Amino acid sequence: MNRVSSLQDNWWERCPCISRVFSKRDHIPLRKTISMLDEYQKQGIGAIEIFAPYWGGDQYGALDPYAYCIVDPDIGTMEDFLKLIRECHRREMAVIIFVNVGYSAMQNVDFLKAQDDVRRGIESRETRLFLWSESEQSPPPKTLSCEFGKEPDGHWVYSLRAEKYYWVKWHGFQNDVALPQYNFGAPEWQEECKKIIEFWMETGIDGMIIDAPFAYLNCGFRENNQCITDVIRRYPNQYIQPEGGGAAGEELQAWIRECGYNSLQDYSICRFSHPATLIGEAILKGDASCLEEAFRGWRDRVVQMGGTTYLGVLWDAPLTEDQRLLELITVVTSGAILHDDCKLMWTGWSPNTRKRLADILKLCASVESLRMNGHRRLLHDTDGWYAFARSGTQGTESIVILNYTDEEKSVSIPGEKEKYHNALTGEAADGGQISLTLPPYGYAVYLPEV
Repeated sequence: MNRVSSLQDNWWERCPCISRVFSKRDHIPLRKTISMLDEYQKQGIGAIEIFAPYWGGDQYGALDPYAYCIVDPDIGTMEDFLKLIRECHRREMAVIIFVNVGYSAMQNVDFLKAQDDVRRGIESRETRLFLWSESEQSPPPKTLSCEFGKEPDGHWVYSLRAEKYYWVKWHGFQNDVALPQYNFGAPEWQEECKKIIEFWMETGIDGMIIDAPFAYLNCGFRENNQCITDVIRRYPNQYIQPEGGGAAGEELQAWIRECGYNSLQDYSICRFSHPATLIGEAILKGDASCLEEAFRGWRDRVVQMGGTTYLGVLWDAPLTEDQRLLELITVVTSGAILHDDCKLMWTGWSPNTRKRLADILKLCASVESLRMNGHRRLLHDTDGWYAFARSGTQGTESIVILNYTDEEKSVSIPGEKEKYHNALTGEAADGGQISLTLPPYGYAVYLPEV
């Protein structure tokens, strides 16, 4: 319980990229990830995210648990998991996990016993973890609160084994399962949830992403805090994110200030049911003017509340390699933690493109004004190019300039300091005026001379 973190305080503020590894879905065992850590580090990736390390099925990338406190045999053993943590920490990299505590697999050990007990008329710990009904026409369960944006969403599904109905929200990507939801209104599940969170925290991880807590049944601020975030915060230096937080239209500050999370995914940039992120669309149109309102309304607000943002890209969007690189560079230089959706190390990019991205990731990790909790100030977003200043707690400003077109752009930006230098080429800019010609989809980062 008094474990001391081996990483710098608030490590996520210095971490421009977290690599999400779908260990089970993509058949990447933990030992394979361990063997690649030097490559991850060379690429400038600061943390590894293991997606659902517990023993489970194959729904939503293996989120549906059979049993929580066992590493899935398909990806390795607990010793493999602990070795991953040790090896990451030896390299000053973090390890976080993505977990679901909102629903179980249909083959979950507790749900199997609960069905048998319900059929036999036995009220037990297991039966109280879920909600039951005599009829599919029964009213939906009443939520304790609608603070997370909506009332319970789902319906009653019949169980032949239990000979009763149970409450279901999620049916899998193929709509071929009926995953039973846990009832956060039950003291038994509240205690079990705390034990699950504590079990994984005790392994030495550096944070958790909690799967869609806005959809948890009978879970309001009080239950979220007592069962999830309060438990995580008992451990030092933890990154905590509610996946989907804010996507239902609820107030962002509730997740940061009332629920105890310190990061939010940016759904103003990566939106549901769109073929590209807002950044990708801006690059395809050659017009960055749509971005500022989104960044101010989400990313900048979260930073003002003391948090950070976490942002991925849509890898199926029709962007060229140069356009994709510019999209990723926009994410990290704007001050969002990039998550790669398990693509970055496996995509067939040229060595030059990989190096160019690595240089930016390492720069953002090392320069105080470019960190993920730093501030942004718009300098220019018309004529096909985008420029903004970034500043940290020390007050110095770095300047980022991005060309969103397929043509060369001659640009000029007045700076606040007398001297700047291009952080990627070393070229000096004297007199406080930064002038340069950017190649198509080119970029530059200028730092003030100390």
